[in-house]
Amino acid sequence: MRKVFIESLFTIVGLLITIPYMFHPTPVLMFLFVFVATPCFIVAITLAAIEIFRDLRKKELI
Repeated sequence: MRKVFIESLFTIVGLLITIPYMFHPTPVLMFLFVFVATPCFIVAITLAAIEIFRDLRKKELI
């Protein structure tokens, strides 16, 4: 279950901020988008890439 659970949480938090910002941009939502949602997406992508790399190395594909 750990494989993508944390990444999913970061993505959900990012989407919960991004979707309202797309439809009704306000200064508060812009601040949250820039300083919370974007780093959440970056962390989720980085953690997913690390997990993929570990899985490929474990199966001796790289």
